[in-house]
Amino acid sequence: MASFDTARLEPVTVARPAPAELVTRWLPGLTAFASAFLLFAIQPMMGRLLLPYFGGSASVWSACMLFFQVLLLFGYAYSDFTSRRLSSRVQSWVHVALLVAGIACLPLQLHSSVGAGQPPALRIPLILIASVGLPYFLLATTGPLVQVWYVRMTGAAPYRIYALSNLASLIALVSYPTVVEPALSSRLQLSYWSVGFTAFAVLCGSLALFANRLAHEANPTAPPRPQLSGLAAKPGLGRKLLWVALAAIPSALLLATTNHLCQNVAAIPFLWIAPLIAYLLSLILCFDTDRPRLRRAFRWLLPPVLALMAYATVYGVFRTDPRLLVPLFTAGLFCASMVFHGELAERKPDPAHVTSFYLLIALGGVVGSALIVWVAPVTLSGVFELPILLAASSTFLMLLYYRQRWYTDVLWAAVAVGTCACAGAEIRTFSLNTVATVRNFYGALRVVDDGGIRTMVHGTVSHGAQFLDAARANQPTLYYAPGTAPQLALETLRRGPQMAGVIGLGAGTVAAYARPGDHYVFYELNPQVIQLARSDFSFLNREGIETVEGDGRLSLAGDPRMFDVLLVDAFSGDAIPTHLLTQEAMQIYLRHLQPEGLLGLHISNSVLDLSGVAGKLAEANHLTSVLVHTPPDETLHRYEAIWVLMSRSPERLQDPAVRAVATAMVIPPHQPLWTDDYSNLFQCLKPR
Repeated sequence: MASFDTARLEPVTVARPAPAELVTRWLPGLTAFASAFLLFAIQPMMGRLLLPYFGGSASVWSACMLFFQVLLLFGYAYSDFTSRRLSSRVQSWVHVALLVAGIACLPLQLHSSVGAGQPPALRIPLILIASVGLPYFLLATTGPLVQVWYVRMTGAAPYRIYALSNLASLIALVSYPTVVEPALSSRLQLSYWSVGFTAFAVLCGSLALFANRLAHEANPTAPPRPQLSGLAAKPGLGRKLLWVALAAIPSALLLATTNHLCQNVAAIPFLWIAPLIAYLLSLILCFDTDRPRLRRAFRWLLPPVLALMAYATVYGVFRTDPRLLVPLFTAGLFCASMVFHGELAERKPDPAHVTSFYLLIALGGVVGSALIVWVAPVTLSGVFELPILLAASSTFLMLLYYRQRWYTDVLWAAVAVGTCACAGAEIRTFSLNTVATVRNFYGALRVVDDGGIRTMVHGTVSHGAQFLDAARANQPTLYYAPGTAPQLALETLRRGPQMAGVIGLGAGTVAAYARPGDHYVFYELNPQVIQLARSDFSFLNREGIETVEGDGRLSLAGDPRMFDVLLVDAFSGDAIPTHLLTQEAMQIYLRHLQPEGLLGLHISNSVLDLSGVAGKLAEANHLTSVLVHTPPDETLHRYEAIWVLMSRSPERLQDPAVRAVATAMVIPPHQPLWTDDYSNLFQCLKPR
């Protein structure tokens, strides 16, 4: 059977006993599969664990993805360097030593205190380095290393192993929201992953040593440092830059699409994973060399899909209806990834250059992610990444396919013009009637004047509104308007001067209920929300109003004050801060609530039904609870609002004013109690 010389990566014929034949056939694939599965299992796991520390922001996932791609780049660089510069024996023993060091880092745990006080974009990578850095790095090195070892042992092309790795990644991603998250607590997830990494380390170490022994048997006189053979021409700079570009664009589209879905639907692992599945599936299909016709077919499907996606970012029900938004943009990302990854697959080099090829693909992935995570928030006032990328993708492909066929040129030129027009329309729409815009890690906020009403908007969700007419300027609106639970708690059921706490500021609308002698404390994570609430709205301009910057739960835990009313409303768009809806959070709330105080949880959401979660928390803490569902009212500028009111005192919620608008809580029979160790947003998705 043919194998590759460790010195020259040239095929050498070696007589091999049956056990060795079995190892070379199964061990590389099994090692690559285990590595990829663990690699992509830990990504949503760590992202979910980090969410509570950053207010449930959708940007947490983007920051995690960039970190993982950077570490993947370092892993590929290590693989490329050791494969080219170290002898097979030295490379294998170095890698075995690193695997042992990786096992020494187990069991995994989240080091959430690392980087305290640093900006989120810096603190998240620091936490991840401390928590999972070396094990993840070792997993990242495995794909290209296994392929190099496979080429040396068999002489066969290794690209099927790459497809197998992506299949394992796909299985890991699908299983997380459907099997792992619903069934296992966070501690068990990390424990089982640690066991899996130990098993992988044994497989990978065995393969490294076996590959070294087999290579030595094949050519015992090989020089100490391997040299590339002259059989395969070295790729030129232009070809390498094209590899980077073809990898960067779908990587950027992946994060831009994920941000778009999370900001307009919910920041849940399912909506992180669905686009990533589409992205990985394209890699699997494109690097299966038996299906070139399939990937080329997407060249004709992509133009109308890009045009529809661009239109959907600006116009119509596609902007907000999850039933259309999620499948359209996930399918669109898949089509685009099939085209770009298909072009990569058709340009892949000779196996002698496999590690350099994957290194440049990883570099492209980092470049694409960095554009979304680092460049866009600094250079763009709004979240325009997706429409701009759709226009850029169309223009790039128009240039790539130029002069192939005249009708292809016309088609791509039309799509490029259309997507550019849609991007321009999105930017103009964002600026229409806008009086202020700010953007940071937590997203883009704008203040819009329209129809006599000033509104603070995050994504497509309003976070507070005020009438511009001075006569109505102090009238509460949206989810706090007359008839809602906040009015009941703060006005109808008030017993003299009140001490009220509010987690989540928005425009500060709740302050409209403050009376002389009252004291309201607002806890707000995003400093730019506080900035806009004070500069562009007047709700906070009264005596007895205080704002505290920081995560509401953490700030409240260190605050000695007791409240008559405590309202929890810290959604960012439709994103759910799960750490505010756990048993541990409830215990903090109750420590700061007067014996007959009222606790209100705002659970209005377009895609998630959180009433069972809230009801279970009330039941576990022996609280009386009611559901207050208020219909919309245009004259009051009131949105549909769903709140849960809780109290230790049953009499407080038996008031006739409450009974007139409230309904009893219905807790599903198998509703689990959410804790810091376990929550499941996927289970709360509303049926459609």
